[in-house]
Amino acid sequence: YIQGAFGKQYVKGPDLIKKNRDRLFRGHPNEYDDAFDLESTVSDQERRKKLEELFVDFLVPFCEKALNRKGIIELGDKKQIFLYSTMREQIQSINLTNDFKDHRI
Repeated sequence: YIQGAFGKQYVKGPDLIKKNRDRLFRGHPNEYDDAFDLESTVSDQERRKKLEELFVDFLVPFCEKALNRKGIIELGDKKQIFLYSTMREQIQSINLTNDFKDHRI
């Protein structure tokens, strides 16, 4: 959710995710497939380690970048997400003078 993109304003609350679906979906990198495959022969200890690595090495850094305009543009440039040109233009055109300096919600 990016404040101001396409003229939309979002309010934090329990209905945010119900009424305003985001259009960015991203799966885990392939290197973590075996951690999610419950039929694999990976031990519980190895599975736990892989899941911890997923959060530390991928999910937390990805989410930090996805929280602001600059990071979203960077994720698009690095092909970590597909960013439509119209969305890129909207993100770049948002007025930064409002209260949501980095446009986090």
